[in-house]
Amino acid sequence: MESIVELAGAYRERARSLITPISLSIAVYAIFLISGKREIPLPLFGRVEIAVVLAPVVFVAFVFFIYRSGLREEISRNKSGLLSLVLLYATFLPAVFIGDPTDYTIAKVAKLFSITLLGMVAQFVLIRNEKELGAFETALALVALVIAAAGQGSVIAKAAQGALVGSTRPSAFGSTYLSVARAALVVFLFAQTRVLLDRHLTKGMRIFYEFLSLFSLWTLVSAGSRAGILSWMITFGILVFGLSKKTTAEKVKRYAIFVLLLIVLLKAPSLINNFMLVPEGSAARIEMPLAGEAGESGNARLVAWKASLVGATRNPFGVGWGRFPSHFEIWAGNVRIIYPHNLILEVVVEAGIVATLALLMFAALAFFRSYRSFRLRDGWPRALLLVLLVGFALNSLFSFDINGNRMFMALMALALNNIDHADPSVKLANAETDSAGS
Repeated sequence: MESIVELAGAYRERARSLITPISLSIAVYAIFLISGKREIPLPLFGRVEIAVVLAPVVFVAFVFFIYRSGLREEISRNKSGLLSLVLLYATFLPAVFIGDPTDYTIAKVAKLFSITLLGMVAQFVLIRNEKELGAFETALALVALVIAAAGQGSVIAKAAQGALVGSTRPSAFGSTYLSVARAALVVFLFAQTRVLLDRHLTKGMRIFYEFLSLFSLWTLVSAGSRAGILSWMITFGILVFGLSKKTTAEKVKRYAIFVLLLIVLLKAPSLINNFMLVPEGSAARIEMPLAGEAGESGNARLVAWKASLVGATRNPFGVGWGRFPSHFEIWAGNVRIIYPHNLILEVVVEAGIVATLALLMFAALAFFRSYRSFRLRDGWPRALLLVLLVGFALNSLFSFDINGNRMFMALMALALNNIDHADPSVKLANAETDSAGS
């Protein structure tokens, strides 16, 4: 009980120290939206929008206020990670000034340099050791469980009303079915990581997490996200075959059982009459690639990807943040495609090759540090961070824009958080290993 009180007190003190940068970020974000297309005259540049002028100012001011917020120990511990973040955003800045701004570009830049940036910086200053990493991941899983349960609840409610038709998919709190799929993926990976790697798990909790895994897989299929299913198959494979210490037979058995359950869920609409376990449209959408079909949205994405590559060759320094729809008119039915639905292609076409290389280097460093951290001490929080990073990286290649993928951006920053430097348990484990070896 005392440790919980101490932990709560420590977070309270750090929350107070973060009031200034958080308030600044919210205030500047509001200024961005309110300013709209209002312009001010600048030497050499002519008339420039206020939002465009404020973007670099926000970045510098945000870093300054974080530094002045009593978090110097965390900053000192994470100098290399924060420097990488500064360099990454420095490569993002030039694209702010390219092209004619629109309401969409203003909103995109505003989010990128406030909410998305805040989510990345927070990972360096809020988590100091493995215990806090585990607490953060548990809280993340609980939030994801609420979203997944609400999404699956909408499916069950529609099925009970007899209104579950082929095109119907879940929704929760105004989120799209893609958000429900991502939430289900988080819950599944959290549950299976605890089952496979938590040595202190009781038998009762193990049964509970297995049930949670079944529920989240059901929700994932109901969401009908092809990227979600692909991410699930790869990340679960990494978790089972790469990170767990089970025997080969146990690994194959566990993976095979869940893949079999996936197949049963996909075939459920045709196997079970008068009760639809998952929406027929969701199952059909997931099975499309197996039949060699991309579907309307898939074909639109392919066109957007090709257009992005063409745009990158014509404009190696980018067309400007949020200017993709100004250069390419692509439709998926009645829906306009305003970004490529691929993080790498989005950055290369809008921010240019330099920013893309910086992002790829940032991501590669995050993957390397995350894997090295797990190898240093193979606890479940570090394993979960690694598979979540892989899962959201895969999702970023098929869905949303850079701000919609801010969870992946935040996870990259968290992977660069040097918690090993501040975690005494890791140092103790290393010391015991060294003494044993000598």
